[in-house]
Order: sequence, then structure tokens, then C-alpha cells
Amino acid sequence: RTGKMLLTTERMPAEVTAADMTKFRIVNEIAWQGVDFDEEMILCVGDEELVSYLKGCYLGQEIVARVHYKGRPPKKLVVKMLRDCPPEQRKTMTSRATHPASGEITGFVFEKTEDEI
Repeated sequence: RTGKMLLTTERMPAEVTAADMTKFRIVNEIAWQGVDFDEEMILCVGDEELVSYLKGCYLGQEIVARVHYKGRPPKKLVVKMLRDCPPEQRKTMTSRATHPASGEITGFVFEKTEDEI
């Protein structure tokens, strides 16, 4: 049996439904490899918030730094409301859930980065 661990200050029951877990991931912009993106993705959501380019070494540092400094990835994984997606994005949206704050269907989609627009 495999499990996953999330760190949060929010109190959550030990057992949650898959739907509740998906809502939590959407609200907190936590993508899962194999569900929302595949093994080809290096950074999934906002590398500026997740990676420090000033501190010591970590696994994959050279590849991540090369992508960051020498070129931008052509696409970025973002959380977006279904109503704001063009038809092609709607087809590829993953982890769809009703956002608790807005009551609208939300999920992960790939968007072109500024360099690709």
C-alpha cells in the first residue's frame, strides 16, 4: 500500500475522500505527477515560489537552473476556472473540482509562457 504526505497547517482528518483531496490540491495549487503532468515536466507550478536560486545544492539543480536562466519552458501548469478556458484547454484539464470559494469548476491546464505567445 502506498501513500502520499502533504504538509499543511490546516487540520484535516486522517482519511479524506479523493474528491476532498482534489479540492485541497486545486485550492493550494499542488499538482501530482502522473495525474496532472508527466515525467517530462521539470517544474510544475511557479518555480519562483518553489526554488531558491541562491542557496545550496539539490537533486536536479543543474537542469532546473539551465531551464530558468537559458530559456523558458514553452508551457506552464496553472490552476484555471473551466469558464476561462478555450475549448482545447477544456479537453485537457486535469483534476477537475468545484472550487470551495467560487463554486466553479476548476482544474490544472497548461498555458503557453510569455516567450511563446
